[in-house]
Amino acid sequence: MPNLMGIEFLKRVRASDKYKGTPFLMVTAEAKRENVLEAASAGVSQYIVRPFTVDSLEQKLNAIFQRRSKEAAAKS
Repeated sequence: MPNLMGIEFLKRVRASDKYKGTPFLMVTAEAKRENVLEAASAGVSQYIVRPFTVDSLEQKLNAIFQRRSKEAAAKS
């Protein structure tokens, strides 16, 4: 993303009342522990490092959808 790092975009999304609950999958080439921890503390839903397999992407997406289903069930 030109002029905006993914972590900064994530922080803006989480700061917005309208979008703070939107699932966020961060796709990055950064596998450093401090980057993963920063993304987690900023509220990322899942984090995947490139290159990745279709199976690992599917696992991350399924985890997001399962969490959303549990959250929706808890609200009912």
